[in-house]
Amino acid sequence: MERNAKLIHLVRHGQALHNVRAEAKKDDGCSHEDFLETMKEDDVFDAPLTNLGIRQASDAAITAAGRRCAGHIELVVASPLSRALDTAELLFAPPLISPPRRICYEGLREIMGWLQSSQRQTRMELERVYQSWDFSDLQPGKDIAWERWGAQLEPVPETQKRAHDALRWLWARPEHEIAVVGHGGLFRFLTNGHPYVTCGQGVGARFGNCEIRTCRLSLLDLPAAGNDQSNSSLPGCTNNNEGNKAPLHRFLLELFDVHEG
Repeated sequence: MERNAKLIHLVRHGQALHNVRAEAKKDDGCSHEDFLETMKEDDVFDAPLTNLGIRQASDAAITAAGRRCAGHIELVVASPLSRALDTAELLFAPPLISPPRRICYEGLREIMGWLQSSQRQTRMELERVYQSWDFSDLQPGKDIAWERWGAQLEPVPETQKRAHDALRWLWARPEHEIAVVGHGGLFRFLTNGHPYVTCGQGVGARFGNCEIRTCRLSLLDLPAAGNDQSNSSLPGCTNNNEGNKAPLHRFLLELFDVHEG
C-alpha cells in the first residue's frame, strides 16, 4: 500500500433485534417508508445482536477477508452502539488480533433520533462492559447527540457531515490499515453521492450484515481555507476558532483487492 493512502475495512454489524423483519422486507423490495415503519414497530433501546447476528460475526472472523484483516490491521474503530461493539469483539477477537488499539468513535453511530435503537448507553456503562476499549471520544452522562433530534430523524446533511468527519479523523490517524465497524445507514450516506467523497464502482452497494468491504482511502485535494464561500453550508465544512472556514478534504474510496497488497 502506497504511503499516501490507507486501507479501510468497512464492516457493517451483524443482525440486530430491531431489523430482523425490516431487513427481510427490504430484501423483498419494500418501500423505504415501509422499511422505516417496520423498524419503528420493532424498536428497542440500543438494539443488541440476535443469535444469528452473533453467529454472523463469529463466522466472518474465519472467512478469507476476516483472516486477512486479522493479520494486518493496526486499529479497530467502532460505533458506540452495542451491536457494533459486539460485532467488533467477535470478528476481531484478541486471540486473532493482538493487540491493535480499540477505539470507540461517536461519529460512526447510526442515523440518530426517532428510533431508540440508535440511542447508546452511557460512557460509564460501556466502559464497564467493554473494558479493552478506549471511550475517551464519548461525552459522559446523557446521550446528548441522540437527544438533539428526539422524535425526528437526523437530517441527511448532518449524517453526511458526521461520516465525512469520521473519514478525516481516520485520515489523521497514524495507522495505515484500520477496521471500521459501523452501520448500513451511515455507510450509505457516506458512499452514495456525498459531495466530498468520490467512490469507485461497487463501494456504494448495500452492505450485508457482517460484510467486510476493504477500500483504499486516498486524498483527492485539499483546497485553501476561505475559498468558495458557498461551501459553508455543505457537509464536511467546519469553522475554526476564529470563525473562518477550515480546509475541505475531498476523498477517494475505491474497492481494494487484498491480493494486491
